[in-house]
Amino acid sequence: MAVVKSSVEFPVALTDIQVGSPERANFEADFKKAMAEKIAGGSVFDDEKIIIDQIVAARRRHQRRLQTSVSSAVEVEWHVEIPAEVITEVANL
Repeated sequence: MAVVKSSVEFPVALTDIQVGSPERANFEADFKKAMAEKIAGGSVFDDEKIIIDQIVAARRRHQRRLQTSVSSAVEVEWHVEIPAEVITEVANL
């Protein structure tokens, strides 16, 4: 087994998916399902194997204004334990 960690950004405001809300639960469930299907076409494991480590406001890499603004995106940090035979496929996500 290998542990693969990654992160992905989504155009969703963190305030729209607050911890404990139904929106957060739906977002997390949809994320896990989509990742499980993306990795090896869903044939390796189910969505329960996708572990969300944290969801944070996405950092702006190129901020042109000096003003502080609310991020309208989130970054999902996640990991999964996978069989060695699919490590190459996961690395290419």
